[in-house]
Amino acid sequence: KNGVDYIVTGRVMFQSNSSLNIEPGTEIVFENGGSLVLNKSTLHAIGSNSERIIFRGQDDSKGFWKSIIFYGNTDNQMAYCDIRDAGASTAPDGGSGAGSFTSAVILGNSLGDASLSLENCLITNASTYGLYIRAKSKLTAFSGNTITNCDYVAYVTANSLGQLAGSSNQLTGNIHDQVKVNGDQVRDAALWPALPVTFLFSEDTQIENEVSI
Repeated sequence: KNGVDYIVTGRVMFQSNSSLNIEPGTEIVFENGGSLVLNKSTLHAIGSNSERIIFRGQDDSKGFWKSIIFYGNTDNQMAYCDIRDAGASTAPDGGSGAGSFTSAVILGNSLGDASLSLENCLITNASTYGLYIRAKSKLTAFSGNTITNCDYVAYVTANSLGQLAGSSNQLTGNIHDQVKVNGDQVRDAALWPALPVTFLFSEDTQIENEVSI
């Protein structure tokens, strides 16, 4: 496909156990403040090396549109996708208001956890974080991804830090080549990987299972 397939003008929310499947080569453009929200629904956006799926802003400035937000769902897949120009301040449910987050991709909120398989994707030109993982949300796969030209690589909880241990990820070229870690209870056995970025812990961390560094 050539050119833009869809223009998102505001918040698009899928809910009540619905699903969204995006074909290879699809290009989705977000107007200022637009977002895509998966609430108790699933996203399967699986492109290919030759037909990548593109999510981008109508303008190429950082934080032009909000985020792709997942909560209350456990079977999401993104592969060979480009997510550009996102990270405007957004409320946990994808709207606006207090308790906002700034990240291109957000997993989970106070309304529910989420999981995502993220492979061979590019996250770039995002305001603040490329990736935000909250509470018990998790990456079920994380390999072949590039997160670059963001303010920070990611924001994760200490319990989810080991999920960044996938292979062939490129995480440098950001304003701060750092993963911010929100200290909490590490309940799951994990390997904290040696990445070409630093981990910046913001609070006390209590390790309650086996952690290898």
